[in-house]
Amino acid sequence: CVCTCASACLPHLLKSAPSEEAVATFLSSVMEVLRAVCVHPDRSVRALAYGPLSSVHGALNSAVAATGSCSATLGGIAVDGIYECAMALASSCGYPQGYFDDLSLDNDDELENERDDVRNVLRSVTDLERLDGASAMDSSPSMLVLKRVLGACSEAVALKGGDGSGASAQPIVLPPETAVHALSALAKPLNRLGQTVAAAAEVGNGGGGGSTAASEEVLAVAFRCLGDVAASLLRAFQSPSLPAETLAVSRLSCLATTSFAPLFSDVAPMSASGDSSSVPPPLLSECHRALSLSVGAAIASASAIPELAFESSLEGGASMFDIRGAMRGPGGEDHVGIIAVSRLTVESKRLARMLLALPLPPSTTATASTGNNVGGRVGGGGLLSDLCLLHDDLKASELARGPGVHHGAGVCPKSRRIVLGAISRLSLLLLDGSATAGGGREAADGVRAKLRDLFHGPVEIVAAASRAGGEMSDAEKFFRICEAVFDLASFSAVVAASLFSAESHAEAPALRDAAQAIVDSSAAGYSLLSTTCAVPDATCTQWGRLRAAVYVLMGTCANPGLNPLLAEAISALNQAECKAIILQCNAGRESSSSIFHDSIVGEDVLPAGGFVVVVSKVLDSVLAAAKAGRLTEQQLSDESHSCIQALGSSMNSVFSAMATPSPEAVAHIDPRPTLAEAWYLAMKSLASLFSAAPQAMYNSEATKQLAVESFVLFIRFLLSREIEEGGRKSVHAAGMSLDGPQTLSMLDFMDLMLSFGPKILELTPLYLQKDIAVDSPQIRQVNATPLPPALIGGAIIASALFRGSSGVLPPWAVEGYPRLFSSFFVACGKSPDFFCQVLCLACDLHLANSQAFGGLHPGQKLAGRYFDNLSLVARESFISQSREICNRDNEPSWRRFKVAVKQACGGKKKASGFNQKPAVTVWECDRV
Repeated sequence: CVCTCASACLPHLLKSAPSEEAVATFLSSVMEVLRAVCVHPDRSVRALAYGPLSSVHGALNSAVAATGSCSATLGGIAVDGIYECAMALASSCGYPQGYFDDLSLDNDDELENERDDVRNVLRSVTDLERLDGASAMDSSPSMLVLKRVLGACSEAVALKGGDGSGASAQPIVLPPETAVHALSALAKPLNRLGQTVAAAAEVGNGGGGGSTAASEEVLAVAFRCLGDVAASLLRAFQSPSLPAETLAVSRLSCLATTSFAPLFSDVAPMSASGDSSSVPPPLLSECHRALSLSVGAAIASASAIPELAFESSLEGGASMFDIRGAMRGPGGEDHVGIIAVSRLTVESKRLARMLLALPLPPSTTATASTGNNVGGRVGGGGLLSDLCLLHDDLKASELARGPGVHHGAGVCPKSRRIVLGAISRLSLLLLDGSATAGGGREAADGVRAKLRDLFHGPVEIVAAASRAGGEMSDAEKFFRICEAVFDLASFSAVVAASLFSAESHAEAPALRDAAQAIVDSSAAGYSLLSTTCAVPDATCTQWGRLRAAVYVLMGTCANPGLNPLLAEAISALNQAECKAIILQCNAGRESSSSIFHDSIVGEDVLPAGGFVVVVSKVLDSVLAAAKAGRLTEQQLSDESHSCIQALGSSMNSVFSAMATPSPEAVAHIDPRPTLAEAWYLAMKSLASLFSAAPQAMYNSEATKQLAVESFVLFIRFLLSREIEEGGRKSVHAAGMSLDGPQTLSMLDFMDLMLSFGPKILELTPLYLQKDIAVDSPQIRQVNATPLPPALIGGAIIASALFRGSSGVLPPWAVEGYPRLFSSFFVACGKSPDFFCQVLCLACDLHLANSQAFGGLHPGQKLAGRYFDNLSLVARESFISQSREICNRDNEPSWRRFKVAVKQACGGKKKASGFNQKPAVTVWECDRV
């Protein structure tokens, strides 16, 4: 009752207090009760305080924003109460004594959920997002609460017994994890303050005594607090035995470091010459100390604390938060220490340069003090050197654990590959001459040599596995090549692209051999197809992983377009996949499959069509680069040329696979839907390149053939499907199902093509004439002028869409008709007369072939059975409505047109058997 009262009454009283003394007494009493609630032993009772605290804080901020101030008495009581309640909640959700004694146990989900809720409360009561300018922030209640919370955290973690730079005789005392937990929750408001200070520094107002003095003071405390936590951890990592609470404190410290990345990026950077920025020196000093110690602690945690102490429990669904011995963030999948370092390297180039120039604590770099530039110090030591040594150690631990074992010493392969990516980025940044890491040419040579060795390591593994012959099982070969390919895909694009570069092949034949081995192994896997095997064996499973790894690698190698060798590889893999699809479909819908199985081409691995998606994503990135001004028109053409070649050489194989007449599969994963989705995604990406000048697409024979053939193929799919009674879905209909995301991508592509204007209407009958001959009373008129191709083409397209609404397409697809027919109107030149002529002809058009076309029989109307019985009155009404809608040509009118189409096509289809609108396929598989 008190919590409900606080939520309902206090906001009103704070905004308009009738009697300050009475309100102050009431406010004090309520806040006292809330404090008692926040320390209650039952977490469900503590949760009752979340809402009131946010309400009181919001009302207090609103009162200050509206009047410029708030009663000092009421404001002081409210701020004190909010702060004390927030800290009480933070202290009450700590891990109990002995919680980490057995790291194999699952986390307490209720406790972890409470901790997340408390983090949200802390963010809420310190929120600065809606405040503009340093003065508004300084006077806000949020800032007052933030100062108090930070002060409490700083006091709790204040360093005792050394700064982490060396051994100390004093006992190791780690800071309370509850304080580190609270600190990590404050990143959002602190990042906001960092933006304000950095902006002020750029215009010369950040001198410590200016308008941002209060913000600078808060940031200095935050940096000092984070640095003290990291220093304590570094001391702990030097101890022969780690305290039990090290995992929790280290995990939270790394999460805080990750969250502080934008703040570090705003405050920490130096110029290329090493001069500090205009940020006040005291703040900059605290920032550099915190950054150096935090990075050192993150690297040390990745080296000392396994990502998984025992086997993960997430896959079994036993826990939402994995085992207690998981060095991961809530719901995360990678080692938090590695994530922290990686985030800092990608946040901004200026922060990355700062990291290269910043000395790390001796405890971090001590292990790198011996050896040469290849195996020991790289580029003069520092972060890059430590990361190289860390990667080598993690790789050794991974090999010692054995294939497929991810728990125990070290980290999971994905986390190690994140280290590889960070090394690659930092190395390239150093080598481009824009970073200052010292050492001159000798240091650069050392970096270049180490980067080459790291890249050639997996290249040699690929070569060795491909040459192994009978000495190694096929499953092991695929496994080794797969792991090596994932490693290669972790490098930056400019490095990875050398694998498919003719120039690099000339300099290093090993790269050419490895690239060929990767493509050959991937293509060879399709020969493993068996239509009588219901469960894939180990060889098929490992090949499925390899296929996913190659997909990731090919996406990485785009820089930004595809080079010719990579385009050839994609074409070869598409053709091999389509050949296997045809063989599988020819075996029948009830055939089993050793490769078109959920564990090989399911949504958790790489669905069929993945290599087509590579081209689609490359085209999207090329177009984005052009729109951002990074590519000229000529460069856009050059970068997309190989993509067009890859699609052109794959087209016939893809079309043959998509058009196989076998009904929807029941005993294996039907690969055709995802292949079709991938193809039409690529076609939309291709067509989007010509959005500004569609005629250019038709001027090129290659792009015209790709776009128009793909457009017409969708028309064929619609016309060849038989319409069941009542528009119900037929599971025995010939051809692949249209009830899935493939139809979304088909309709999106059709919409784009129609929006380009009338050319597609003219070309459609020319490309369809070899399969379909159409007839109608208008066409047969004696001595009449032949109908324009655009009119016939438009009528064929409209008939196909009417057929779709009659039951060929699922109901959710028809909901996209307003936008589609609006684009169709554009293709008709926005002429209401011509649009209505097209619809009139579409109502009469029928198949004139002597043979059936799929489910469409000679003499039947293309639009479907419902148009056989469409009365003259209903037809005239439909055309009249269409003309009115064209004259209005707005969004509401085209929604009305969809209703009119559905009425003409038999009305609403109830109990059709179709699925709900699907989600698009997710083409992400870097964790397979």
